[in-house]
Order: sequence, then structure tokens, then C-alpha cells
Amino acid sequence: MPASLRVRDAVRSTGSGWISKIAKRLRTRERLLRSEVERRVLVSGIAVGAQKPGAGTMARVRHRVGIVGDIGKIYRALHEPVGLDRWWSTNSDGTPAAGQMLELHFAELAVLSFSVESLEDNRRVRLRCVSGSGPWLESSLEFRLEQGDDQVWVELVHENEAATEDDFLYFSTKWPCYLLSLRDFIENGQGRPYPHEVKIHYGD
Repeated sequence: MPASLRVRDAVRSTGSGWISKIAKRLRTRERLLRSEVERRVLVSGIAVGAQKPGAGTMARVRHRVGIVGDIGKIYRALHEPVGLDRWWSTNSDGTPAAGQMLELHFAELAVLSFSVESLEDNRRVRLRCVSGSGPWLESSLEFRLEQGDDQVWVELVHENEAATEDDFLYFSTKWPCYLLSLRDFIENGQGRPYPHEVKIHYGD
């Protein structure tokens, strides 16, 4: 074989071996990287899975309804016992002033005690449940009022840091019933306080 051909074949053989080694190293490195990614995903999955669902989040519902009526009457109905009993509670008592307490009775079902956290005339009512069962306890209620052109917008925000989203499923469905009861009271003079409100399930 001519010397030139032997040199060519030697170069080809050497080059092929070098390329093969590089390819092998790349494949090994790829496997190591893939293993590391899978390990991190697994560790991340275990960490997330160990957390309680909803941990670190605040259970929260928010609703808004438009009411045709006097904003002052709506404001009073959101924190004065005589008004609350026309659309929400069966009967209630207490002092409708910031720093005071309100006690709402729902027939024989429950009694909820609220601290009046803050009041802003015709703008905002903020209450905190200091005595109640389940996710009611430590719940905060904030009613926000805004005068529109043709109606008063009433927005409710109900929150509880100690509750989960599942705990608030009932509230999410039930609050619209009571907000519409408030609207009926203001617009028609007759709301649907407990136990005459719209029921959302058997035994409600």
C-alpha cells in the first residue's frame, strides 16, 4: 500500500477513535445530568407533598352585589343589631361601635361573637369573629361600600389564615344568598335572615 494511503487510513482510524471517545463522554455526562435533575425533582416533590394542602395560604372569598337604596341604611344594616336581624341573623345584640362586641344568634344552630374592628361611615365595616365554631373562629369580615351612579356596590371579603380553601367552600356558596337577602331588605323592606334564607344543601 502506498505510504500516502497508510497515513490517510491511520488518520481516519485515529479520528474515529477520538470522536467515539468524545461521544461516549458526552453520553455519560448527559446521564449524570439527567439523574441529577430527576433527583432534584424527586426531592422537590417530596418536600411539596409533605406540606398540608393550602399551607401558607389564606382562605378567602370575595363577593359583590349592587343595591338600589340609601348608602347610610346599608351601612347601618351591616353592623347594627336591628339591621343585621333583617337580613342575616335570627337575633343579635351588642354595641355597634369600634372596639365593642356584637353577638349574633342563628336560632338554635349557632352563636357567633364579633369584635367590631373598625367602622368608616358609609364606606367600610370590619368585623372579626372571636367566638364561633370551625372556620368561623378568627375569621375577618370586611364590607366595603361604594356609591355608584344608579346603585350602591357592596363588596364582602371574608378571610381566615387558619382555614383552608375546602373549609371555605360553604362560605363561598352561602354568602351570595345572604348578600341577596341584604339587597331584598334594602330594596323591598324584607330580607331572608336565618332560618328563612336560601338553603344550599339538605340540613343547611
